[in-house]
Amino acid sequence: MEQTRGFEIRTKIRKLLAISNSHSGNQYEQDNALRIANKLMIEAGIAETEIDLTAISPDIELGEKICGDESTEIKAGESWKGVIAIGVARFTDTIVQQRKIGHRKEVIIFQGEINDISLAASIYIQLVQNVTAASKTSGFKARCDINSFLYGAAVALQNRLKELVKERLKAFEEAMATGSQALVIVNDKNTRVQERFGSMNTHTKSHKTNYANANGRAYGESMNIPINRSIKQAYTAITHKP
Repeated sequence: MEQTRGFEIRTKIRKLLAISNSHSGNQYEQDNALRIANKLMIEAGIAETEIDLTAISPDIELGEKICGDESTEIKAGESWKGVIAIGVARFTDTIVQQRKIGHRKEVIIFQGEINDISLAASIYIQLVQNVTAASKTSGFKARCDINSFLYGAAVALQNRLKELVKERLKAFEEAMATGSQALVIVNDKNTRVQERFGSMNTHTKSHKTNYANANGRAYGESMNIPINRSIKQAYTAITHKP
């Protein structure tokens, strides 16, 4: 009887996650299905790794998302934005590219699975806006000091995001011992994303360490990172090393 009950709950959770991962329904239905699935898992003490993920996302929809508004486009001397974008791409299992839109401007483009690139764009925009706002209240006036502050914050954020990736990879490795199907899906997505978009250039320039740079790093190490990932996003993550 208990075994039947457990099967029924898992079946219901799979259906709810399938709805939350569907692109045909409206956003409210998807969010509501995900909330109910989370609630059932908590109440039944079921780990996400116990759910057969092949029933959730058999198809992977790929695409790209451009971050090209005034606050996020990269102008001359704003390489710090690219540093943040690389960290976000690693965390969200996407590939980031910079594309020229003018003589002295570039835009950030996230490429990968549809849910992942939406998450990447959201995190990137918020981090860039928060760091920009912090630089304006940092007390530094000279352009070189402001740039040092911005770059220091960006490096700190990228390092923190890399650590979060390591934690997630560890969780996946532990899930393997339970016979989870998650790695089958994520490895397939990894292959398909790289086949479609190629590899990501992660080279960043070094920056002189000074008082402003140290202040920027301190800010980047303490600021909030909006990294809330849903079950469906966490379990369609690419398991490549950062």
